[in-house]
Amino acid sequence: MRALILILVFTATAAQAAPERRELVTAANAILCLSPGNLTQASQPEIAQSQQRLRNLRCMRTEPGIPLTSIEQSAAGWKISFRPQGIPGGITLWGRARSFTTPDGTPLIHSTRAAR
Repeated sequence: MRALILILVFTATAAQAAPERRELVTAANAILCLSPGNLTQASQPEIAQSQQRLRNLRCMRTEPGIPLTSIEQSAAGWKISFRPQGIPGGITLWGRARSFTTPDGTPLIHSTRAAR
């Protein structure tokens, strides 16, 4: 009986810890990086507008609507499987929630700038 309870507790804990994978697309001017450590610097306006400076950080700015799957969410950013046309298996990158939308274009984070 004790073993059964331990198995049930472990299963419930593992299910809660499993990341929620979601099918999303890139938002307009999404910033994506090979490592989460570069997201803050890459998101600064003077860097985000320069593809060369983004490349130096191992990051890029993308077009909207490119399919992706969210893999993991953390304080550092979202780990995603980015699947542009021509890369069938995709590539693992990192981005901020504001870089993604649902496939119908609904933002994941609503801007509060208009309310100010």
